[in-house]
Amino acid sequence: MEHVDALANFSANSISRYVRAEWFRIPVETGQAHATGPYMDFLCTDEYVLTFTHPVFCRPDGPVAGIVGIDVTVQRLERGAMALLRRIGDRATLASPDGRAIVSAAADIAAGDLAAAGDQCNVYPVGRRFKIWSSATAL
Repeated sequence: MEHVDALANFSANSISRYVRAEWFRIPVETGQAHATGPYMDFLCTDEYVLTFTHPVFCRPDGPVAGIVGIDVTVQRLERGAMALLRRIGDRATLASPDGRAIVSAAADIAAGDLAAAGDQCNVYPVGRRFKIWSSATAL
């Protein structure tokens, strides 16, 4: 894995791009952890990734001082989540809020595909934004 020095990318013009980005803006505005994606990371890895960020506080009642975050490739997430999904069902799928498959036990549903909860599907919340559908269908 190659690490990218984000500070090397800063310029007077690029700073505003960073602070407007969802992965930065939402934790600063809400004071809560946030997951962005999945999306294609064309800047650093050319892979499908999720970005997890969390605000940093200097004191509990103070303003957000900054954020910390990590990019996790969907491939890495898939290695960790596939066994769990298969225990739920052969069509179990971790989906983003807009119905994009992130990881699926179903062979016909790839990361990034649009999917929907199937008939008689159980829905399990994962954090505030994501869901696992016990039985997904490809759209």
